[in-house]
Amino acid sequence: MGDASLCPSCGVKGRLVKRVTIESLVPETARAGVKRTEGFRFCAEPTCEVAYYDPETGDRFMRHEVRVRIGQKETASPRPSRAVPRPGWSGPRGSQARPRFTRAAPAPTDPAARMFLTMTTKPSFRAEFKAGEGGKTAVYMSRWVNTRGEKGPWSEITTATVAA
Repeated sequence: MGDASLCPSCGVKGRLVKRVTIESLVPETARAGVKRTEGFRFCAEPTCEVAYYDPETGDRFMRHEVRVRIGQKETASPRPSRAVPRPGWSGPRGSQARPRFTRAAPAPTDPAARMFLTMTTKPSFRAEFKAGEGGKTAVYMSRWVNTRGEKGPWSEITTATVAA
């Protein structure tokens, strides 16, 4: 009996991903026929067209069905980065640092001009962009917010080029 964690297309062992990964990166229309969103594995083999697969149900999502370009599977330049670079931030001692990321272009000088993008407890995140935004410059700022809602100062501006 073979290893069930192997990609059914290329035979490379896939890494188990969380349900939220599938629900975030695979459009609902593509997920309509699947039995469940748990138990999927990611195939990182660049030459394989399968992005995610469920070894138990046989369901799979091809790389063209995923909302974003998958850096590990890209061979053409420019390859997308794995995540937006983390702007320098830290909360006060004992606080749970929660960066707030915003994006706008051109770089905002007025804090009211920034658009709230997300709140996260992780040091990095992946932003999604609409078709046609490739090549544009995304501008990010972050700040920590502690569990009492107290906000820290805004970070310096960080920019990244949106992958085409």
